Amino acid sequence: MKKKFNEYLVDDYSAVTISSQMMQSISEDKKARWLACINPHSYVTAQSDSRFSVALQNADWLIPDGIGIVIFSAISGEKVKQRVAGWDVFYELNQKMNSAGGKTAYFLGSTEATLEKIKIYMAKEFPKVEVVGTFSPPFRDAFDSEDTSAMVSRINAVSPDVIWVGLTAPKQEKWLNDNINSLDVKVAGAIGAVFDFCAGNVQRAPLWMQRTGLEWLHRSLSSPSRLGKRNMISNPIFVGIMFKNWLFKR
Repeated sequence: MKKKFNEYLVDDYSAVTISSQMMQSISEDKKARWLACINPHSYVTAQSDSRFSVALQNADWLIPDGIGIVIFSAISGEKVKQRVAGWDVFYELNQKMNSAGGKTAYFLGSTEATLEKIKIYMAKEFPKVEVVGTFSPPFRDAFDSEDTSAMVSRINAVSPDVIWVGLTAPKQEKWLNDNINSLDVKVAGAIGAVFDFCAGNVQRAPLWMQRTGLEWLHRSLSSPSRLGKRNMISNPIFVGIMFKNWLFKR
């Protein structure tokens, strides 16, 4: 079920269940549905970016990809049982598509080098999922109408079952929210760092850190200049907002 977390509705399902729902959408002839992730950093960013906030609210699946969302859910709405990482949904859905056979995927984002590594990874891990296209768009803060038209045309030319978007947050969520109804796809996912995990550019945290909610710490230590600095700023702000909300409710 969906649980209220302040202004958002977060999916309180396991990665297995969410991937099953996405697989069901792939089998149906309905409008495209898409997935986004929410964590303390994205929550804080959305406080000052209304387009990003609207995108998160509009996502068909909004998964709690941050232990802070789980910890503070009880005082910000309804208790969320578990953290669900974007990688977990990505992996589970690819397993299901691989078992079914005849399914197709498209990867939008990152660099050409990373996309080539992803194609190798997919061919090895999910040989029955055909990667029908990849595209590394220009590195810009925002895409103009010409960029977007070209990207949509490339994707629609091959009509993939699923498109994975790794343009970094909040650009990827805003892009999908703006363009999902123009895409000839069944499902889409804004999964950011999963591209680097697939390519082997970045290693996920050890399993014990994932299970104890410390993956954010592993990522911070692995990339101190970017993620470490980001989390040092966002996490205290997030905690402050949560306690402010709690005091207001009291």
